[in-house]
Amino acid sequence: MQYSIIIPAYNEADILPACIEACQKQQGNFAYEIIVVDNNSTDNTYKIAEDFGVKVIKENIQGAGAARRAGTALAQGDFIINIDADTRLPEDFLVRINKIFLQDKKLVCLGARAMFYEVPKWKNFVLFICYLFLYPMAFIVSLGRLGPMGCCMIFRKSDYIKTSGFLAKLKFGEDGALVRELSKFGKVRLNFVLTCLISSRRFDHWDRGVKKYLINFLYLCFFGRPYFNELTKT
Repeated sequence: MQYSIIIPAYNEADILPACIEACQKQQGNFAYEIIVVDNNSTDNTYKIAEDFGVKVIKENIQGAGAARRAGTALAQGDFIINIDADTRLPEDFLVRINKIFLQDKKLVCLGARAMFYEVPKWKNFVLFICYLFLYPMAFIVSLGRLGPMGCCMIFRKSDYIKTSGFLAKLKFGEDGALVRELSKFGKVRLNFVLTCLISSRRFDHWDRGVKKYLINFLYLCFFGRPYFNELTKT
């Protein structure tokens, strides 16, 4: 098994099918598995994932950190791809990341640049500008220890087991906390050419989305840890 794609899902019955379908259309002669982690859904998320013929497990501890941790623990792949239920991978994604890791033996964690799939073009332009500003800042301030994000991050299982893993107690920031740990073993990079599509839903409202992610981002950059207060509440 070369790749394991982990998808945490909480009440994602409407959006999960497109995510799984994109994963199942991957090009290249690669052995890979898809694992959906049902995180206490009250809708048909579990049944829908089962109908697609992918592996489905339940995680009763609420939160992305716990779900990613459970899925990654079960994964059999040499490389782990953690995405979100609203992520849509391009069909050549495995081909491209395979080439990137072959070309850079010191790379331990790779991230893709996200683009929104249901918004006007100008919003994706604004998102790209944010990347141009925030990623260099994060890279410099963190001394190269940040970059990849949970919507699409790839790492070796052999490196992951050397870390504390995804932190189950976190609601936000489990991705950045893991990336900082992985950086002890090699390079972590956000590749601007490698892209994936995501929904803009979590960024639609300042109070419920953008502010929380921004605060967590700044804490990871300047203090080297996630923001542990209201961001851990469910």
